[in-house]
Amino acid sequence: MQVKHYIYSLIFTLFGGSSFAQITFTSQVPIGISTAKDVLFVGGDLINQSSANLVNNGKLYVTENITNEQANMTTGVGTLYLKGTKEQSISGTKIFNTYNLNTDNKEGIVLNTNMSVANLHIFSNGIITTAATPTFLIYKSNATYTGDDDSKHINGTVKKYGSADFDFPVGNGSVERKAGLRNVSESSVFSCSYHQDAPPSKSLNKLTSTNDKEYWNINQNEKYHATANIALNWNHEKVAYNDVQQKKISQIKVSHMVNENWNNEGGKALGNVSSSGQIVSGLLTSFGNFSLGTTDEAETVETMNKKLIESAAFKVDNNHYKITFTIENENGEGAYEISVLQNGEKVKLTEIVATNELIKNYTSTVELLEIIDNPQFSIDFASRKTGKSHLADITNSELAIVAETDDEEVTVLGNGSEPLLKIHSLIEQNTTYTLEIYNAAGQLVSTKNDIELAGNGEQIVPMNLPLIERGMFVAVLISNRKKKKSIKIAH
Repeated sequence: MQVKHYIYSLIFTLFGGSSFAQITFTSQVPIGISTAKDVLFVGGDLINQSSANLVNNGKLYVTENITNEQANMTTGVGTLYLKGTKEQSISGTKIFNTYNLNTDNKEGIVLNTNMSVANLHIFSNGIITTAATPTFLIYKSNATYTGDDDSKHINGTVKKYGSADFDFPVGNGSVERKAGLRNVSESSVFSCSYHQDAPPSKSLNKLTSTNDKEYWNINQNEKYHATANIALNWNHEKVAYNDVQQKKISQIKVSHMVNENWNNEGGKALGNVSSSGQIVSGLLTSFGNFSLGTTDEAETVETMNKKLIESAAFKVDNNHYKITFTIENENGEGAYEISVLQNGEKVKLTEIVATNELIKNYTSTVELLEIIDNPQFSIDFASRKTGKSHLADITNSELAIVAETDDEEVTVLGNGSEPLLKIHSLIEQNTTYTLEIYNAAGQLVSTKNDIELAGNGEQIVPMNLPLIERGMFVAVLISNRKKKKSIKIAH
């Protein structure tokens, strides 16, 4: 019996009359919807047993509930249409996989088990609610969606595979409030849910307020260690945030809850403080609860929309120092002057012509005409349009403790040619670490495994930075106790 004939005879047998009765279709044997022309219409519940082998390469319509017990369900290349007139549910002990998904039910769809989409999800009607266990609507690496809005989105948790930029179509069932991933450094798995009851916090770190009316929980699967930027937005018609309306656009920031404290994760905001806008955070190595925040501080530096986001100086020898700094929104206009303070006056050492790149790392080795103890350097921006603007004062970063926890103290030794990472154990137990180095674009450029540290011991680890391009880097130190910290390094 050919599958195609079997499908059409099934439809005729169940629905050949002038009225359609509610039925339950139980699949216990292999069912193949073989080609794009094949259609299976289930006018009731679909139960897919563990002994079945449901493969959809055509069109599968289900008007009521789905229960799936089939393990490792083949995705196929077809489309599942959830087209009911009362609330539908997806249940069972196994994930239900589909290539395309069309959700068309004004009464809503409830996921009591995971469902994955490999290609395209079309929101036609209704809210999809995921159970609180949690369950997930999963978008695989190449999956996209369309048609979402306030009446058509996910009220619950969404999971995304891959490394592509992605906006999670989440909300609370009344309004859609998306959050997104940008510049994911490597293939990973992230999840996102939206909430309107702000979590309790102890303090604000470099923030004057956070939005206590909404937040997003964005987490990375613990098996992965990608870096990424988080994209958030505000829309006062949906969720009012009065503090934003009292600020300049440059004073809106991404806030990130760490140990019950809201931290300022920076970001560049675009839009209108009185209505709506969006913001992308700085580069992140850890994730959790995120919201919008505000600060009273002016921008660090912003000249012709340029922004200095990092700067440092490292000693090479008594007469030579390496200066490195990073500019955001670089447009190729003007030049940067590096000077040293000598006898109370600025002495120009070199000039770097600006390069037209979105984010640009500049590095220059400068020579002092005479030896100066602890020299202070200055970076200025010069342009015919705006004249000269002071960007930053920086001092030698020869030795700096950059991170300390209950477990260890981490120190960067900047010897110019190759910064070293010194790890000093503060506990009795032996610990094994993995060191990952990411560049400013969030790409993994170096990994060192099995760094062993005895209890109360000390280890100095080369980071092999001379082998890669100069600039700003993030070192991620991961212990065998699954604890992780990130350290910014100028090279």
